[in-house]
Amino acid sequence: MTSVSFTFFDIDNVTNPGWGDRVSLSPQPTSFTVPAGSFIIGIGKDENEDSNTKGPFRSSQPNTDFADTSTGGNVTVTYTGPISSFTILYENKVNTGGTNQHIAIGNITFRNCT
Repeated sequence: MTSVSFTFFDIDNVTNPGWGDRVSLSPQPTSFTVPAGSFIIGIGKDENEDSNTKGPFRSSQPNTDFADTSTGGNVTVTYTGPISSFTILYENKVNTGGTNQHIAIGNITFRNCT
Protein backbone atom coordinates (compact mmCIF):
# COMPACT_ATOMS: atom_id res chain seq x y z
CA MET A 1 0.00 0.00 0.00
CA THR A 2 0.99 3.62 -0.41
CA SER A 3 -0.45 6.86 0.91
CA VAL A 4 -1.89 5.20 4.02
CA SER A 5 -3.57 7.73 6.30
CA PHE A 6 -5.91 7.46 9.27
CA THR A 7 -6.97 9.40 12.35
CA PHE A 8 -6.88 8.40 16.00
CA PHE A 9 -9.75 9.92 17.98
CA ASP A 10 -10.24 10.46 21.72
CA ILE A 11 -6.72 10.04 23.13
CA ASP A 12 -7.20 11.45 26.64
CA ASN A 13 -6.44 11.14 30.37
CA VAL A 14 -8.43 11.13 33.58
CA THR A 15 -6.78 10.80 36.99
CA ASN A 16 -9.34 9.32 39.41
CA PRO A 17 -10.65 6.80 38.63
CA GLY A 18 -8.26 6.95 35.83
CA TRP A 19 -6.82 6.02 32.53
CA GLY A 20 -4.08 7.46 30.36
CA ASP A 21 -4.37 6.58 26.69
CA ARG A 22 -1.05 6.01 24.93
CA VAL A 23 -0.71 5.15 21.23
CA SER A 24 2.47 4.07 19.44
CA LEU A 25 3.10 2.78 15.93
CA SER A 26 5.77 0.57 14.44
CA PRO A 27 7.25 1.53 12.15
CA GLN A 28 6.75 5.17 12.94
CA PRO A 29 4.60 7.02 10.41
CA THR A 30 6.20 9.22 7.78
CA SER A 31 4.34 12.19 9.26
CA PHE A 32 1.54 13.13 11.61
CA THR A 33 -0.77 16.12 11.95
CA VAL A 34 -2.36 17.45 15.11
CA PRO A 35 -5.50 19.43 14.20
CA ALA A 36 -6.42 22.80 15.66
CA GLY A 37 -7.94 22.31 19.08
CA SER A 38 -6.08 19.06 19.79
CA PHE A 39 -3.88 18.60 22.85
CA ILE A 40 -1.87 15.66 21.51
CA ILE A 41 1.86 15.53 22.25
CA GLY A 42 4.48 12.89 21.50
CA ILE A 43 5.59 11.36 18.22
CA GLY A 44 3.83 7.99 18.26
CA LYS A 45 6.93 6.05 19.34
CA ASP A 46 7.09 3.45 22.12
CA GLU A 47 9.77 5.15 24.22
CA ASN A 48 10.12 7.25 27.37
CA GLU A 49 7.81 10.24 27.41
CA ASP A 50 10.25 12.64 29.01
CA SER A 51 9.39 15.54 26.70
CA ASN A 52 6.54 16.75 24.50
CA THR A 53 8.50 15.68 21.42
CA LYS A 54 9.17 12.08 22.49
CA GLY A 55 7.13 9.03 23.33
CA PRO A 56 3.70 7.78 22.37
CA PHE A 57 0.85 10.00 21.27
CA ARG A 58 -0.88 11.23 24.45
CA SER A 59 -2.83 14.20 25.75
CA SER A 60 -1.08 17.12 27.40
CA GLN A 61 -4.21 17.68 29.52
CA PRO A 62 -3.81 15.69 32.76
CA ASN A 63 -7.47 15.32 33.71
CA THR A 64 -9.70 15.80 30.68
CA ASP A 65 -12.14 13.26 29.27
CA PHE A 66 -12.67 14.65 25.77
CA ALA A 67 -16.08 14.07 24.24
CA ASP A 68 -15.99 11.51 21.44
CA THR A 69 -16.91 14.26 18.99
CA SER A 70 -14.18 16.64 20.19
CA THR A 71 -10.93 17.22 18.28
CA GLY A 72 -9.11 17.50 21.63
CA GLY A 73 -7.63 14.00 21.43
CA ASN A 74 -7.12 13.62 17.68
CA VAL A 75 -4.05 13.01 15.54
CA THR A 76 -3.80 11.96 11.89
CA VAL A 77 -0.89 9.76 10.78
CA THR A 78 0.42 9.13 7.28
CA TYR A 79 2.67 6.48 5.74
CA THR A 80 3.74 7.57 2.26
CA GLY A 81 4.81 3.99 1.57
CA PRO A 82 5.07 1.60 0.13
CA ILE A 83 4.27 -0.33 3.31
CA SER A 84 2.98 -3.87 3.74
CA SER A 85 2.12 -3.75 7.45
CA PHE A 86 2.30 -1.69 10.63
CA THR A 87 1.52 -2.30 14.30
CA ILE A 88 -0.55 -0.13 16.64
CA LEU A 89 0.24 -0.38 20.35
CA TYR A 90 -2.43 0.94 22.75
CA GLU A 91 -1.56 1.24 26.44
CA ASN A 92 -3.40 2.48 29.49
CA LYS A 93 -0.67 4.36 31.36
CA VAL A 94 -2.76 4.98 34.49
CA ASN A 95 -4.70 1.98 35.70
CA THR A 96 -6.75 3.02 38.71
CA GLY A 97 -10.09 1.51 37.83
CA GLY A 98 -11.31 3.90 35.16
CA THR A 99 -13.90 2.33 32.90
CA ASN A 100 -13.95 4.78 30.01
CA GLN A 101 -10.55 4.25 28.41
CA HIS A 102 -10.89 3.84 24.67
CA ILE A 103 -9.77 5.35 21.40
CA ALA A 104 -11.18 5.15 17.89
CA ILE A 105 -9.59 4.90 14.45
CA GLY A 106 -11.24 6.32 11.34
CA ASN A 107 -10.90 8.31 8.12
CA ILE A 108 -8.79 5.48 6.69
CA THR A 109 -7.46 5.98 3.17
CA PHE A 110 -4.80 4.16 1.11
CA ARG A 111 -3.74 3.28 -2.41
CA ASN A 112 -2.93 -0.23 -3.60
CA CYS A 113 0.52 -0.87 -4.99
CA THR A 114 0.31 -2.08 -8.56
